[in-house]
Amino acid sequence: IIQPNPSYGTFVIETNLTEKQHIQIIDINGEIVLSTTITGTTSIDAGNLSEGVYTINIVNNNSIANKRLVIVK
Repeated sequence: IIQPNPSYGTFVIETNLTEKQHIQIIDINGEIVLSTTITGTTSIDAGNLSEGVYTINIVNNNSIANKRLVIVK
């Protein structure tokens, strides 16, 4: 779960997994604008990103989840 969505730049990724997961935030041009590793529920500061629609890939050992995030200013 990603909330709030739309976001003003800071958002929380809630997951019930306790293992490390790699996330990538990808802009509309396909560029990776943020890449990090999270464990469990994590707050992400993406305040430096421009307003727009982003794809978030959440990768763990077993699966890949794709979510959409809208950032508004």
